Amino acid sequence: MSKQNQNQKQNQSQKRKKKENLGRIISKVTQEEMNEKIKEFNNKAGWEQSGSIPIPEKYIEKVEQTIPTFDSEEKEKEMENINKNKYANDCRRYWDIFYKRNTNKAFKNKNYIYDEWFKPLIEGEMCDKLPLTCLEVGCGTGALIYPVLRRSENSLKFIGFDLSDNAIEILKNDEEYDPKKVLSAFAYDIVKKELPEEIVKTNSIDICTLCFVLSAITPQNQLLVLKRLFSYLKPGGVLFFRDYARYDLSQVRFNQETSRIAEKLYVRVSGTLSYFFEKKEIHDLMTQAGFEVIECDYLHKEILNRKELLVMHRIWLIGKFRKPFKKQNENQNEKENEIENEKENEINEKEEEENEKENEINEKEEEKEKEKEKENSESEITEKEKVNLKIKENEKKIQNEQNGQNTEINTQK
Repeated sequence: MSKQNQNQKQNQSQKRKKKENLGRIISKVTQEEMNEKIKEFNNKAGWEQSGSIPIPEKYIEKVEQTIPTFDSEEKEKEMENINKNKYANDCRRYWDIFYKRNTNKAFKNKNYIYDEWFKPLIEGEMCDKLPLTCLEVGCGTGALIYPVLRRSENSLKFIGFDLSDNAIEILKNDEEYDPKKVLSAFAYDIVKKELPEEIVKTNSIDICTLCFVLSAITPQNQLLVLKRLFSYLKPGGVLFFRDYARYDLSQVRFNQETSRIAEKLYVRVSGTLSYFFEKKEIHDLMTQAGFEVIECDYLHKEILNRKELLVMHRIWLIGKFRKPFKKQNENQNEKENEIENEKENEINEKEEEENEKENEINEKEEEKEKEKEKENSESEITEKEKVNLKIKENEKKIQNEQNGQNTEINTQK
């Protein structure tokens, strides 16, 4: 191995250590604490893996001390920084590069998703509507689609789209790809345009999945995407959500100086984006998009590294949201229309007030101009009178002089 390659590997390892240093500081525990965690883990069978455990306050305090929050000035500049950032403006290119390098090994198969999301619907509330049509947003290479289809038999049909052409190509070349079950898979940027109507019609989808996808979209476009997905769902249709939460291990591991674009938005080494949500934030986004909130909560799990005495915290946000049925939807639309009308009236009233003020200002200016014109005309008149008086005085003088000369002539005669 050449010296250059050795130096490169050393530099890479040093960078990796620096990157993980913050995570290690926060995750480090004593041997006693680790022993207690192992006992808890064994007693609760790994916290039953499907459940969640409370997020320790000590951990949050440590993270808040090490990851600085943005002040008001920095928050004002957030959007400006995002709009200027090359990674935020060219997401498609970086996801294409990512899948070209990693192919279908980029993400592990999501084998747990069927039991969590689809099984309760297929065997319960939507059992009379089978087969169900599912729209997967950011389908990638099929890490969610294929594990679900293996277990769903003929109960589900998928439509999937992704930002990356390379990901869609890998998905379609997979041995499990079946056009009867995967009705359509295509590359598309939903931020820029509505999905093609010939593929996805409004009110045509039973289930929509957002699994670690919304975090890859810039904050200013997240609500737009949710509103578009809302329109594709049937009344009573369900959207499932799972994504990174604030203070997750992956956020802690980022280099806070070089990778941080905004307070909760980071760029990975691959050039792809990662946003970290808060519970209230997702709740508000979904309700603004029109969804009814069925479930929205944190999912927290601890990963134990016994050798290095590390307790690593994975924190995600999970949610289930429904598009209201027609009656509820109509009421919501009426409310939205009323709010919009009120806003329009307020805007019109403000415009009228502004117009009145402008008219008053214009009237005052016109009055001033008229007064000036009067003054100018009066001044012109006075000057003319003065000139006329002078002319008359001169004429009188000339007449007097002539009269005097005439009297002299008469006396001489």
